[in-house]
Amino acid sequence: MLQRPPITNLKTSENGSIEVGGFFGEVWSLLEKNLNFTTTFYPARDNAHGTYENNSWNGIIEMIRSHEVEVGVGDFAMTARRLSVISFTHPLLWTSFNVFIRAPPDELIWTSFLTPFSTGLWFIIGAVILIVASYLSALNFIKNTIFAQQTEQDINYSYLDAIFGIFGAFCQQGQKLTPRSESSRVLFLSTHLTAVTLYAAYSASLISSLTKEVTVLPFQDLQGLLQDGTYKFAVVKKTAHYNYFEESNEPFMKEVYIKYIQNQDLPSTQRGALKRLCSVKKYALLASLHTTESQANQLSCPIISIPKQVYPAFTAMTIRKNSSYLGIIDFLREQFPQTSALWGGLQPPHKHYLFCKKSCLSRNTRSHPLQWPNGLWRHSVLEWPAEDGDIRARIPVSY
Repeated sequence: MLQRPPITNLKTSENGSIEVGGFFGEVWSLLEKNLNFTTTFYPARDNAHGTYENNSWNGIIEMIRSHEVEVGVGDFAMTARRLSVISFTHPLLWTSFNVFIRAPPDELIWTSFLTPFSTGLWFIIGAVILIVASYLSALNFIKNTIFAQQTEQDINYSYLDAIFGIFGAFCQQGQKLTPRSESSRVLFLSTHLTAVTLYAAYSASLISSLTKEVTVLPFQDLQGLLQDGTYKFAVVKKTAHYNYFEESNEPFMKEVYIKYIQNQDLPSTQRGALKRLCSVKKYALLASLHTTESQANQLSCPIISIPKQVYPAFTAMTIRKNSSYLGIIDFLREQFPQTSALWGGLQPPHKHYLFCKKSCLSRNTRSHPLQWPNGLWRHSVLEWPAEDGDIRARIPVSY
C-alpha cells in the first residue's frame, strides 16, 4: 500500500496492522463487506507502484508478480508492459497526469492599457482626430479668407492648433477660448459627444481587463520546456510516468527522458516531489491531478499546470495475472451504487488548474490536442467537447 491521499489514506492501528481509507480504501471495504472476507495489508516495496528497470520489476507490481500479495489497492495506470505480468480490475478513477510548475508572479503588462481597443480601432481614432482637425482648420480658413468674417473674438485655428484642440476634446479637456462661429461649435459638440462615448467604452473595458488575473506561463508544453532550457523536469521514480518517456516513440519524449529523467536524482514520493517544486527554482513535475489537488494547500507556494501537456488516464486496482478473483471483483464493482456515484462524478480533466496555498482555483480553457504516452492499453476513442460544443480532441481511452 502507498500513502496517496485522497486515493489511499494509510493508518497504523494500535496492534500494528495497516488500515486503508480514501477512495480506493472505501471501494475495498465494500468488497470485504459484500464478500465477507478480511484483508491483511502490507506496505509497498520500494514505496512505489512499480516500474520495469534493469530487466526486473520493483514496487507493488513485483510484489503481485512474485505472488507475495494478491491485489494492489490503489490507482495504477494501465500500460502494455504492466499488462504482460499483472491484470487490472475495471477502471475506478478517471484522472490525468499534468505538468506542474511554480506559478509565476503576476506581472503588470503595460500594453494592457491599449488592449481595450483593437489596433485597427486605435488607428481609426487617430485618423478621425486628423480628419476633424483638418475640417476645423478648413472651416476657419474659409470663414476668414473667403467670407472675410473674422472678428477680434474669433480664434484663428492653424492646422497644428486644430490638432491640439481636437485631441484635447478626445481627452475630455476644455478650450482656452470659446469658438464663436456656429460651424466650429457644432464641430466641437460632435467631437465631445464622440469622445464621451469612446471614453465610457474604454473605461469599462480597461477596468475589466485589469480586474482579470493573467498569468504568463514560460511555456505551454514539454516541447516548450525543451526550447526554454532553463527548467528542470522530473517524474516520481518507479511509477508509470517513468516508463512513458523511456518507451515513447516520440522524438521529443525521448529527448526529455535522456536530458531530464535518465540517471537523475528523481523524487521517490509525490509529496516530496511537490515540496521540491516549491524549493527548487524553475522546476517542472509530471504528477497526478487529483493527488496534487489534495496536497496543494500544504505547499509553501502556488503551483499551476501547463495547459497543453495533459495525459488523461484511467486507473484501477491491480491483481495477480489470471486471478480467479478478478471476475468477482469486477462484477461486484458494477453492483455498488456508492462507487457508481463516485465514478459518475468524475469528469474529464480538461481544465487549466491553478493551485494556491489556501484555495484551489480552476480556469476553463479550450480543449487542446493531447499528447498520449506510448504503450497504453487502447480499446476505444473518447471525444472531449470544447466550450463552444465543437469536438477539438479525440483521445484513446484505456479499458
